[in-house]
Amino acid sequence: MKDVVLLYDEGPSVGLGHRRRIAALARAFRNAGIGTTESALTHPTSGECVVVDSYLHRADDRAWVEGDVIIAVDDIDRDLAVDLVVDPSPGASGAAHIAARSVLAGARYALIGPNLPDIALRPIVNDVARVLVTLGGSDYGSLGGAIATAVASLLPDVEVLLAVGPWSATPVDELVRTVHVDDGLGPWLADVDIVVTAGGVTLLEALCLGRPTIVVQIADNQRQAATSAASAGAALMVDLASANVADAVLRLAHDPQQRRQLASSAARMVDRDGPKRVVEAVLIGSHS
Repeated sequence: MKDVVLLYDEGPSVGLGHRRRIAALARAFRNAGIGTTESALTHPTSGECVVVDSYLHRADDRAWVEGDVIIAVDDIDRDLAVDLVVDPSPGASGAAHIAARSVLAGARYALIGPNLPDIALRPIVNDVARVLVTLGGSDYGSLGGAIATAVASLLPDVEVLLAVGPWSATPVDELVRTVHVDDGLGPWLADVDIVVTAGGVTLLEALCLGRPTIVVQIADNQRQAATSAASAGAALMVDLASANVADAVLRLAHDPQQRRQLASSAARMVDRDGPKRVVEAVLIGSHS
């Protein structure tokens, strides 16, 4: 295998997570000496090996994707007739992917951002100074802004950051500092004391970085990741209401022992080698 074409969704309806996962895989392929081409899936594409991370198009739709080897990154339990399905959600078993020739499932294959291995981490200390709230590239019904404001009201001496993606129209209270992001939150995640996030790619990156994390579910396909992380003691899962989330942040801010426990469990659940493991499996399969 000489080259891999990697395709992803991007936009206000799907956010930035697909591109983040593809970027992580692309770096791992390049580290293995394989050339890569990355682009949004906007037209029919073919190649020797094609990786598809898309909710809008099926990887087994030959009107859109042709290749000697087709790999789908998929966490919405579609039964895709492809060579390999990668389902990186914590708790995933691969049972739904019957038609695929091979499946890699679970947090062991988490496709964390390509720059995360290089980021220095803020230590877990007794006093919380900074909280980050992020609900995706477009924000879910402006709820991120409401949560951030509620947290800032309860913790007036703490800097509350709200991640604002390229499609967000969230009104922001003067108590909250906005962080404009279009290519991942790695450096911001690494430098905060508590993260409030939805159950998508940012959850996995926060866990990988060992951040004390509160997770809320804003989409059906996030339930498995959120509940699995919570069951493993790697995150706290909280109801979506902004007051409930703010109360959870307040309690966690005053409990450094729980924050240390969460951080330790999180880092055990999601390590930094998921993309490498996927590429190694692909290369082994290509020679079998």
